[in-house]
Amino acid sequence: MEPATTVYAPRILVAADGLSAAVAVDESVPAPAADEIMRALEEAGVTFGVSEEAVRHIASGTGHGETRGVAAGTPPVAGADGRIEWCFAPGPGSKALYRNAAAGARLAVVHPPEAGTPGMSVLGRPIAPVPGKPAALRAGTNTAIDAGDPRVFLATRAGNIVVADGRISVEPVLTIRGGIDYTAGKIDFVGSIVVQGDIAGEVTVRAGGALTVHGNVDDADIDVRGDVVVDKGFVGRGKGRIVAGGSVSVLHLLNQSITAGGDVRIARESVNGTVSAGGRVEAPAAVIAGGTIHADGDVVLGTIGSSDGAAAKVRVGRRARILERITASEKELKQAEARMAEVRDAVYRLVRMQLDPGGLDEAKRLMLERLQEAQKQLPQHVAALRAEEQSLKEELKNNHAVTITVRGTIYEHTVVEVNGCRKMMDAALEGVIFRERAGAIEAGADS
Repeated sequence: MEPATTVYAPRILVAADGLSAAVAVDESVPAPAADEIMRALEEAGVTFGVSEEAVRHIASGTGHGETRGVAAGTPPVAGADGRIEWCFAPGPGSKALYRNAAAGARLAVVHPPEAGTPGMSVLGRPIAPVPGKPAALRAGTNTAIDAGDPRVFLATRAGNIVVADGRISVEPVLTIRGGIDYTAGKIDFVGSIVVQGDIAGEVTVRAGGALTVHGNVDDADIDVRGDVVVDKGFVGRGKGRIVAGGSVSVLHLLNQSITAGGDVRIARESVNGTVSAGGRVEAPAAVIAGGTIHADGDVVLGTIGSSDGAAAKVRVGRRARILERITASEKELKQAEARMAEVRDAVYRLVRMQLDPGGLDEAKRLMLERLQEAQKQLPQHVAALRAEEQSLKEELKNNHAVTITVRGTIYEHTVVEVNGCRKMMDAALEGVIFRERAGAIEAGADS
């Protein structure tokens, strides 16, 4: 009778997270056989990720008495966090004076978090991954979530994009605390701008709305669609300009130019300034020393010129401009009609050549196509010029009852022009109104 064989079962150690299993064999007993190890693993429930090579290594007795890993699970992959895709540059966190947004523009897309990839334990059980965290963003002032895509945030009006406290907003007014100097470069903002300090020279400002400056403006280049208000002066060496679609108001003007689609208001003085207003010029308490004032509407001034000979020129009414435009329009019309005749003749010649044996080469064929396209467009251009000329002549017939009112003194050498009629002052007058009557300027008392 053969003696009984003692079987020393190995101990199976499974990690708490289920991602690994090891075999421990007491050094005082013989190394277990490979099938014993596999049976022990099966009894312990270890069914996934078992390494046959590790099992053979343990069975060979190498490193006997040590605890050796024999199975490895697959760890789960955590899901990526949700993220916000900013649809403007530079994004939040970058230094920027402003970020333009047009009405209806995409501002941000919030991408959802990912669920992650499940793992598998050595016991054959799935291990759930840690899901990513959602990105948080809320709609603020003048923004909304796109009805067609709840991930997308839109601007409901134009302005400056502001991201703060987990909220995205659009502010239609850009407020600049302090002044603007050359380091700001060119400012081109879609809305209105408020500058709490000065605007220095060599600065360019563009705005789709209004501009308010609570300080001075130096030799800056300003072009806005709305109104401009400068609480103090617009002063410099003659390199500055303000162009506004609306009205312009300044405290005083020195050497600079203002062009406004609406009215221009000057509180104290204009020295060597150039002013052009599509509406009125209102400066009833101001001194106008040198420079020019032009308005399509009435002009009301305090004092024009000075006793030391600082003369100025004041021009009101659209008649002179209309006459200039009529002359230019007539010239353009003649050129367009001549061009139309030239194109007609050239097309006729090429069409005749096309009928000849051999026809037209590629260069002449392309030329014919271009000329035929021009032949379609030129009559429209001519018709538009004729309509403009007729409209200008009709406007010229209207009675432009504009005036220049001087509340103080108008000094000699000052030139006044009303509806194209000019007069140079040969003596100073007090409190006077200038009108145009029958092609001449009349001066009456300011009652």
